Amino acid sequence: MFDIKNEIKSTFADNKFLILFSATAFIISLILGYVYQASLHETFAPVVQEISNNLEQGVITFSFKDIFINNIVIVFEVFILGIIFCFSIVILLFNGFFLGYFIGAQDNLFYSLMLIIPHGIFELPSLILATSAGFVLFKFIYKSVKSYNNDSEGSFKNKMENAVDINFKYFKQALVLLVVSAILMMIAAFIEVYVTLDFAYWIFSIFGI
Repeated sequence: MFDIKNEIKSTFADNKFLILFSATAFIISLILGYVYQASLHETFAPVVQEISNNLEQGVITFSFKDIFINNIVIVFEVFILGIIFCFSIVILLFNGFFLGYFIGAQDNLFYSLMLIIPHGIFELPSLILATSAGFVLFKFIYKSVKSYNNDSEGSFKNKMENAVDINFKYFKQALVLLVVSAILMMIAAFIEVYVTLDFAYWIFSIFGI
């Protein structure tokens, strides 16, 4: 019988290094983006302007549907790009640099953090787990190919089936991380639309900002 709780627990335990690696890479890119904000201005300013223009023109609306779809697409892109030699790390680093730049470009650090933290505590772990899921997906493919090459007997179909069966747990763990990431992103989208601004303005009112 499939035990969801144990599957999640074992998945996180077996892949804690990849999760910590992804988290560390994101944090470092975030810090570097903040510290070198001025140097990154030429690269990221057009991105910020494009987002602002899309919001003003209604191409992107600040609704749960649009925010969730936009973010969940990123989650699946990060996951799928794990197939290409763990290329998912590139998107993770880009988002880290961009967020660091965005925070650094604002005049008020506290103001920026209050507009990010409420949903960010779910959105950022979601992105990190999606990247980790991409790594595990790559591990599944790599080990399956290795198992296939090491199997000297049987037809192509049998060798392929055996290779997949032997390493199927990695594919299953990749999906577990992906599902957890998607759930966290859904929660993040809900909070960003319905909670973040009200919470931030409440905090601002307390401190007279």
